Amino acid sequence: MNGELRGLEPGSIALVPQMRPNPLLPAVLAVSLKQLVVEKLSAGAAFDLAVRDVRTGLRFFNVEGHQYDYDAKTQSLNIHGGRLLISDEFARALGRPSDAGTSVGNISIGAALQPIEVTQLVSGEPKSVVMPPLGEATRGEVPTQTSGPDVIVGDLPDVEQLGSAGTQVGLGIATTSCNSGNQPVDWFQLPDTDHPVVPQNLYRMSGGADNTERFEQAGQSWLKHTFFALEDDDCALGCNTSGCGTGSHLCPGCSDPYSANLNGD
Repeated sequence: MNGELRGLEPGSIALVPQMRPNPLLPAVLAVSLKQLVVEKLSAGAAFDLAVRDVRTGLRFFNVEGHQYDYDAKTQSLNIHGGRLLISDEFARALGRPSDAGTSVGNISIGAALQPIEVTQLVSGEPKSVVMPPLGEATRGEVPTQTSGPDVIVGDLPDVEQLGSAGTQVGLGIATTSCNSGNQPVDWFQLPDTDHPVVPQNLYRMSGGADNTERFEQAGQSWLKHTFFALEDDDCALGCNTSGCGTGSHLCPGCSDPYSANLNGD
């Protein structure tokens, strides 16, 4: 708020291993190395941050003692001084429950940030909301791959009317999903729930000289479950299927299209 960091929202960020696993690592941790995330826990939790397996949910470490530093001029966030404490779950998995809470190392994180929403408050009430374009879009550049898996909306190439009810009509929007990250994204078909979902909401801007005074939601959809990635290169990120489970994963730099008709169904 006003260039000052007020706090972090609950969420997670993937950890990407940069070297081969140490053979001395416990087997349960070595298996999870490519699936680890740092998680910001909700308010009221015993710890602020934790490290866990995103697939199994097993928490390996709690983090304490860390500090947040945000520089508004460079829009950079640093988290430093965190101590990694063995969690109760990990200690039990090791067969050493008495080791819970033991400090086994440190963790630091550095991130460059971009604003995705700017809200102006007047007397504590939202007066206006602006969603600025990402830097690559304003400079006309092709986005570069980010660290970890990262699904983005690459294109919305078509809209079709698919049915009606009274004064309302049903619309389907074609979507092109792209993985702008350097790691595969799980894309398993139902009944496996490990895949992205696609909402199809519709909004309009209106009012004022430039039609930006009023923001209205005109439609809301169910969630479309993704399945079987086709591994195209519609975002020109350089689709790389090497070492990636094609179909069941959206590989680094690759895209997957869904037609308006299919999304409408």
